[in-house]
Amino acid sequence: MSTSLKLMLPLTKYPITMDMVSEETGFINAFTYDMNNPWLENRIFLMYEFDMSTRKKAIRFEKMKRLGLCSNIYKIKNKLYQIYTLPYTNEDLITSERIGYMCIDEPDSKYKILSFWKNTQDDVTDFILGTKKQQKFDKTSVPEKDYDEKEKDGLTIKKVGVS
Repeated sequence: MSTSLKLMLPLTKYPITMDMVSEETGFINAFTYDMNNPWLENRIFLMYEFDMSTRKKAIRFEKMKRLGLCSNIYKIKNKLYQIYTLPYTNEDLITSERIGYMCIDEPDSKYKILSFWKNTQDDVTDFILGTKKQQKFDKTSVPEKDYDEKEKDGLTIKKVGVS
């Protein structure tokens, strides 16, 4: 996950925890754009392996369900992934997206970020403490999903049998 996404994750409106973005939970990566749903703005997309069966994945699934997070299941390169959508309303993040660089000025935002990562990510700590200068706003996208040959323009065409 990029440094800018590590900075953004604790500032979403949902109480995501560090254990929810670990490999043991099936976490793959985070993105700020979904080319499959380009109208969704001011969001972070978390991508997880769908078919993974571990205890930590089951716990993460239950936590996400209790939070009421929206998710989609995409087939990408013939493999299933679950994509969660986390909106953000934090002014630092909205400003960062607008100017193209991370701009974390609010002390409360800095505290949330440092508390979330608990000194486990040197790049995050260095940015917040000012020892790492400019960090570009990450504009990566969820990979394009596979389309069924029966699917056209995002709509599934179903054949209805006549009796």
